[in-house]
Amino acid sequence: MPSPEQLLSDQKSALETFFGQEALPPEPPKALMEFVERANEQGFTFELYFEPNVVFTKDANYPGWRVKPDTWFWEQIREGNILADAAVLSGRWAAMEAIQKPEYDGGKQLHENDSLAPILERLRKEGKITIPDWCSLIPSTSRFGISFDEITKYVVPEFAQVTQIEAEQAQVPPYIAFNFRGNVAHPEWGETNTWERFADSFGGGSRLVGGRRVRGGLAYVGYGWRGVRSDCVGFRLRVVSSSK
Repeated sequence: MPSPEQLLSDQKSALETFFGQEALPPEPPKALMEFVERANEQGFTFELYFEPNVVFTKDANYPGWRVKPDTWFWEQIREGNILADAAVLSGRWAAMEAIQKPEYDGGKQLHENDSLAPILERLRKEGKITIPDWCSLIPSTSRFGISFDEITKYVVPEFAQVTQIEAEQAQVPPYIAFNFRGNVAHPEWGETNTWERFADSFGGGSRLVGGRRVRGGLAYVGYGWRGVRSDCVGFRLRVVSSSK
C-alpha cells in the first residue's frame, strides 16, 4: 500500500494529465486506505484514487479523455431518461476493483483470480441468488447471471461484512466513474466483449450497462432491467469515502 504522500503525488499527476491543469486532491482518508489494505490482503484488486467534483459535458475537451461516452448517453440525459448527475464525479476518494472482465464464452467465462467467487458461490448454495434455468453453464462462482437487485440486496452486504465496511459505501460504479477511471488507468476494461453493470438509473425500472468492445468499449453505454440476469453482463465494485 503506498503512503498517503505517494498516493497524493500519484493522483495529482494523474489528474493533471487527464484534465490538463493543476490539481490539488485532498489527503486520502485513513479509513478508506485501511479498507483497501484489508481487501487486497484477501486477494481483491481495489485501487485508491480521487474523483474530483467535475461535471462532464459532451463537448468537454480534456487531454486525457480519449474515449468519451457515446452520443446516446448525452441524448438520454437531455431527454430526462438518465439523471443529469450521471455525468458528475463524486468529489470523493474512491476505491474501484481493477479486475479485468473476461471474453464471453457462452456464459462459462470467469473473472481471473476472483476473490469475490467464494461469496458468490455461497450465496448461490443458500438460494439467495440463482443461476437462470436458460443458462445452466454459468459457474456458481461467476459474476455473470446476477441481477442488479441481487447485487444490491445480497452481494454488497456480504462483501461489506467480509471486508469490514459499511454496506452503504459499496456498489457497482456509476458509468461516468467507470469511464473516467478507465481512461486514466485501465483502457483494457473496454477491450473485451462482455458488459458491466452500472449504478445509474434509466427510466423507471432499468439500470445502465456497458463497456462492451464491439459497441465502443469505454464509450459504450446502454441499459437493462434491474431485476434481469444475463450471462454476458458482469460487474465490479466501487467503495467511496464516507465523507468528502
